[in-house]
Amino acid sequence: MGFLIIVAGIVAYFGVISDAPLPDHRLIVGFNDVVLHLGAFGVLSLVGLLLWSSMGRVIGVLVIAAAALELIQLFMPTRHGEFSDFAASCAGIAAGAVLFLALRFVIARLTADRAEPAKPSSGECRH
Repeated sequence: MGFLIIVAGIVAYFGVISDAPLPDHRLIVGFNDVVLHLGAFGVLSLVGLLLWSSMGRVIGVLVIAAAALELIQLFMPTRHGEFSDFAASCAGIAAGAVLFLALRFVIARLTADRAEPAKPSSGECRH
């Protein structure tokens, strides 16, 4: 829970409170905003789904938060709410959800393999 609050605080800080320029890296020049939205909301989505089992609620809350973040920025003189940022946030939410589902599938397979004893295959040659 604490980690989720920290990530949400960082998103709110850079999205609404701070006038500081966004962190940039030479590999993502021109796309840093999109990458930050993808990453931040991807982490929020994955952590939220790991903590709470209600996928619909977690995704719904995050989509509303992403929309609210962009709408608030429309009324700030130093920020610009953009649909592309909202879309990147939603893509991050989806990526986090897909990663969560993949992790859940892998864990289920691993625990199922341990729970069932190995059965001889029907095609084995018996002497």
